[in-house]
Amino acid sequence: MTSDRSHATAEPGAGIRANGAYACCRRRDMKEWCGMLFGVVAYGLAVNLTGLGLFGWDKRCARRGERRVPERRLLTVAALGGSPAMLLGRSLFRHKTRKQPFSTRLHVIVGLQLVAALGAILLAVRSGAPLLS
Repeated sequence: MTSDRSHATAEPGAGIRANGAYACCRRRDMKEWCGMLFGVVAYGLAVNLTGLGLFGWDKRCARRGERRVPERRLLTVAALGGSPAMLLGRSLFRHKTRKQPFSTRLHVIVGLQLVAALGAILLAVRSGAPLLS
């Protein structure tokens, strides 16, 4: 006895099989997913390289007594996704490590981003989206 699995009638995210493969892993879906992943990675690299560059530039200006990069700009780049670079830049350049309220605000941004990332992952898992499969 063979069962016909050519159509999918199960709930979304329930491991639906269509034409012998998981429906979420069709070639077109994977192309879209990979394209979206590429965009996210490219954005992340761009904003983090920008943040690290700004942090290094601010340190250079501080040493020379020149006009500095405003803290608001550094925190904005961190909030846009450059917080890993800001944390790296703090230890790499030994810059703004004790500066208040900059340190507190940076840690608040990092905490909010972690909560948002965990929430997005949980939402994706609950909806049955293919994360890395």
